[in-house]
Amino acid sequence: MAKEKSAKARDLLRVLADHHAWIQDSNQGSRANLNNLNLSDMVMPGSKLQNADMAGADFSGADLSGSDLTNANLVRASLHGANLKDADLSGADLSDADLRGAILTGATLDGVDLWRANLMGCVISPSALHKALSCKSK
Repeated sequence: MAKEKSAKARDLLRVLADHHAWIQDSNQGSRANLNNLNLSDMVMPGSKLQNADMAGADFSGADLSGSDLTNANLVRASLHGANLKDADLSGADLSDADLRGAILTGATLDGVDLWRANLMGCVISPSALHKALSCKSK
């Protein structure tokens, strides 16, 4: 089991390194494709995952605090109980995502798509939630 976890971590580090190279120069590396992967409980604070394709990925209980997830595809992703404190989710697609119990304190949610996302029990300020849902104040 420990070997399997370390192999998963090595593979993830390789994907993240390739993605970082791609962010710097689209002719280098490759866009991260983490579709449908089980990344539950991974510790990945400060990750640079902007524009990454992570549809259906399982980030349950993961630490993504301070990560850059701008314009990421997180459709149907499970972020149940994930730590997204101070993460930048601007423009991310979180349609049908499971954010139950996720920590979204200080997260940037400008232009995020939360269509049919489950936000039950997530930790988020009312003003940030209103802004993310494009609600107008009276």
